[in-house]
Amino acid sequence: MKTYIIAEVGPNHNGSLAFAIEYIDELANIGVDAVKFQLGNPEKIYSLDAFKAKYQSRAESSRSPIEMARKHQLKPDQHKVLYERCKEFGVDYLCSAFDLDSFLFLDRNFDLPYYKIPSGEIFSIDILDYISDRRKPIILSTGMATYDEINVAINLLNRDCKKEITILHCISNYPVPYEDINMNVMLELKKRFGYPVGFSDHTISNECSIVAVAIGASIIEKHVTADRDLPGPDHQASSTIEEFSDLVKSIRRMRSFT
Repeated sequence: MKTYIIAEVGPNHNGSLAFAIEYIDELANIGVDAVKFQLGNPEKIYSLDAFKAKYQSRAESSRSPIEMARKHQLKPDQHKVLYERCKEFGVDYLCSAFDLDSFLFLDRNFDLPYYKIPSGEIFSIDILDYISDRRKPIILSTGMATYDEINVAINLLNRDCKKEITILHCISNYPVPYEDINMNVMLELKKRFGYPVGFSDHTISNECSIVAVAIGASIIEKHVTADRDLPGPDHQASSTIEEFSDLVKSIRRMRSFT
């Protein structure tokens, strides 16, 4: 079974379309299956009382999460360029949407191989309601959610018909200390819910993703940056492209043994 490897660029293009295209070109060359971005309207995502996480405050000078998000995002129509570039280079374009309007834009303009539900939107009822009467495969991240909450989300998604879902074990901490990973949770997710599982890796190194594949992860998602020293909220908690290349090679070798 081939592991589906997602390189999460997220906002690490720093709001530059040209930089985002460079990521696609380089990541396609190292053999990833998908390059993932993010889309959302900051005014709809954050409350006026929202505050930045500690890792974001250290790496980003913006005064508020709204200002930070505006500074590091692309316009919706620029994602059309990224989608076409991914097709040209033979990799899947994926994108996490953080509000319903952004989700509708993606679904109406692109033939996405998966709906990706990020951890923060596992209880965005409007998005889950929209997905519930569609049949596209779903990748569901579960950072911060309890087993009961995951169960509620899955039941909502399955309201009209049983969905093809892959559940990602995820720790919403950037970067994650090794002692907090507990890869047994991924196995518990598979046991409890009966769906394929994967791992959304927020560690810096590759070991945890390799362990996840060894014990059954069908999807690996990991943040990637061109340079950890770049300004921006996620660079310091991301793998470099060179490190990501090593991860892809390791996973492909592992799969050749089975």
